[in-house]
Amino acid sequence: MTQSEFDVVVVGSGAGGVAAALAAQAKGLSVVLIEKAPHFGGSTARSGGGVWIPNNSVLVRDGVRDNPTAARQYLTSIISGVSLDRIDAYLDHGPRILDFLLERTPLRMEWVKNYSDYYPEAPGGRLSGRSVEPKPFDLNSMGDNRKLLEPDYTKTPRNFVLTQADYKRLNMLLRSAEGPLRAVKVGTRYLAYQVARKRMVVRGQ
Repeated sequence: MTQSEFDVVVVGSGAGGVAAALAAQAKGLSVVLIEKAPHFGGSTARSGGGVWIPNNSVLVRDGVRDNPTAARQYLTSIISGVSLDRIDAYLDHGPRILDFLLERTPLRMEWVKNYSDYYPEAPGGRLSGRSVEPKPFDLNSMGDNRKLLEPDYTKTPRNFVLTQADYKRLNMLLRSAEGPLRAVKVGTRYLAYQVARKRMVVRGQ
């Protein structure tokens, strides 16, 4: 059996593992990422891909005005058993980590407009929300590696993708003009992807 040595061994290919491997590689270290499952992505590949990091560059770009004090107040009011130092570390370094990933990967994110924080009534909570989510991604750009990705777990037509923003507005289909307009947008997007022979996903891969 061939033996190899690496500076860093990462176990698990979810978002945390892949981000750690990218960070080590960016520092010039040799890295190997190990995954026990037959596909990579971990539980992240089963998620909708939404990310809650206050004051990140995507929110700023999309016109969301927030402040660290309100975000810190919100977190301290809804969670317990976590030190203030860890909360501050998350708020301070979270935006930097997202920027790191945006700079080094094809990942592109956008604000989920008016998708509120889970507890908007809590101190520091926002009705307009702080969540960002990935834009649809063409699996064809991955070549043969796409076969290693966690397969879909629901049966939907190819290229029929729904973002969190879509889902929010489609829920208002019969109660708001935004609902039918979003349905038209989703349908048009689906047809465009089909014509272009793309293979789009919008998950946490």
